[in-house]
Amino acid sequence: MRPQLDTRFQEKFFEAQKFKAKGEVEKAYKSFQECLQFEPNEPSVHYELARIDKYILLNTTSAQSHIKKCIEANPKNPWYQRLQAELYMDLGKYDLAAKAFQIVYELNPDDQNALYDQANAHVAAGQLEKAAEVYDTIEKNSGVYEELSFQKHQIYMELDDKEKAAKELEKLAEANPSEARYWGLVAQFYQTIGEKEKSKLALDKMVIADPNNGQVHYQLSEYYAAAGDDKKSFDELKKAFQTTDVTIDQKIAVLMRFYQASELNASLIPEAYELIEITVAVHPKEAKAHSIQGDFYYRDRNDEKALAAFKKAISLDETKLLLWEQTLSLEMELDKSELIKDGERALELFPNSPLLYLYTGFGYERELQYESAIEKWNMGKELVIDNPALLAQFYTSLGAGYHKVKNYTKSDEVFEKALIINPIDPLVLNNYAYYLSVRKTKLEKAIQLSKQANDIQPNVPTFQDTYAWALFQSGRFDEALIWIERAVGNDTKPNGELLEHYGDILYKTGRTKEAVEQWKKAASIGGASEKINTKISTQKID
Repeated sequence: MRPQLDTRFQEKFFEAQKFKAKGEVEKAYKSFQECLQFEPNEPSVHYELARIDKYILLNTTSAQSHIKKCIEANPKNPWYQRLQAELYMDLGKYDLAAKAFQIVYELNPDDQNALYDQANAHVAAGQLEKAAEVYDTIEKNSGVYEELSFQKHQIYMELDDKEKAAKELEKLAEANPSEARYWGLVAQFYQTIGEKEKSKLALDKMVIADPNNGQVHYQLSEYYAAAGDDKKSFDELKKAFQTTDVTIDQKIAVLMRFYQASELNASLIPEAYELIEITVAVHPKEAKAHSIQGDFYYRDRNDEKALAAFKKAISLDETKLLLWEQTLSLEMELDKSELIKDGERALELFPNSPLLYLYTGFGYERELQYESAIEKWNMGKELVIDNPALLAQFYTSLGAGYHKVKNYTKSDEVFEKALIINPIDPLVLNNYAYYLSVRKTKLEKAIQLSKQANDIQPNVPTFQDTYAWALFQSGRFDEALIWIERAVGNDTKPNGELLEHYGDILYKTGRTKEAVEQWKKAASIGGASEKINTKISTQKID
């Protein structure tokens, strides 16, 4: 019979426990130490001190000293043995730790965690075969389950025993006949180690386990792709895409691979679009599905369909800046009336995106609301960071805007700023030259700028037209005629303004009949000046 404890010890121990419960660790530790004055070998005190040393004070040496006294007093206490094992792990004494965890399990067979800890200790000690033996014991006690099978599989892989590694996965699959994904893991493993026949057998079992599962068909597709059977691979991929078992993110990843591959191999484009149509049909409310559909349409220059897809994506998810930028860019290119409305909504969501200000400004410019356009461009340029090309684009746009409101000084000023950023940008050079020639001012500068633009980027009809017009305004009609005819010859899309310029230059070179013909063409096409009908009726320039 255990002797009765000193009442002074009991009071001090109770005090220590109260401090411990309150979280006052230092006071608790001190009180536990004072307990030893009355009962120097009491294991419960040494255990408490060991726990504080290990878990709070991180004093492994002191903890080891206390737990040793505990085990000397009661070697069959599993809690003492467990703390001893954990301290061995801290000290890197993995072999001793494994033995201690074995003792814990023997003292308390219900403690399966002790076996897991023992296996981990063996692994840390490099004793992989012993770890595998412990895992076998766990399996006998608990049966086959995923975490355990994966751990055993990994052990055998580290032992370079691929046969046993495979058997562990097969055992897991056989123990769970309704879980097709386990046979998929078996198939993947055999595929990885070059066992193609065994991989196919596992895939067949996977189909039997769950024939309608999209992930099953997805893995079959991967298998056939690796085997070089592209047709079967694509057929299985379509079946996979027709289910929701394969997530939208998995499908997007596949479509991105098709996007990249089809840029090099155009024969893949029809297959890509077929998968896209399936994805949109299966996931009609997923913005990602419509967004990638738009990416394909945009790349393949089907701009109207790309815009529709992007707008559908935005209607489902407004939070993607890139989608807004793509949408506004297309609305600008396609001259859509909703550019201003959509631009303003985008700016409400992303007020710090300079591109959105640029596109919205173009919307206002097209509606002849030049002051609003200038306001947007001035706001946007202040947000440009480390992007000289974009900043130059803002200045170029402002140059056009200020010209339209007849603030010519400001127009020239921002064009000059654009040229400082990029003095060889042909678009900046051309636009600056054009507005100078329209105003019939600084014509020599206009000619010089326009010539430079044509030298940098030859055979562009817009640039050639500007050069011809600058020469025309300077009275150099014969030279102007040469350049306007080059512009007309290079222009693949009829342009009313260009043809009107052609007519004006013909008129000044004495070819009135031909000039009227060009004016009539310009009037029928559209885009000519308000004076075009007067020129036709009077057969002359005012």
